[in-house]
Amino acid sequence: MSKSDAITRISLSELQARKDRDGWASDWDRVRALSESELELAISQDPDSELPTGGRVYLSVDPDLALWLEAQPGGSAAALDALLRKARASGI
Repeated sequence: MSKSDAITRISLSELQARKDRDGWASDWDRVRALSESELELAISQDPDSELPTGGRVYLSVDPDLALWLEAQPGGSAAALDALLRKARASGI
């Protein structure tokens, strides 16, 4: 599958129409009622819950930020990793 095959763009109105037509929505009351062990089991069985490991994740950033990241010691990936880890640790 090429990258262009994996991405579909739709408008907000089309998304709402699909939601109304198909009736999908998160049942947060049901999720809140789950015990910790039930929640962990549900997460472990969800194929979408796995985080990528060792691969690349692509993010869009503004051009001025991309240039600044590239100019940092170690390059953009190291700078972005450091910034995101610091933000995560601070609870942002």
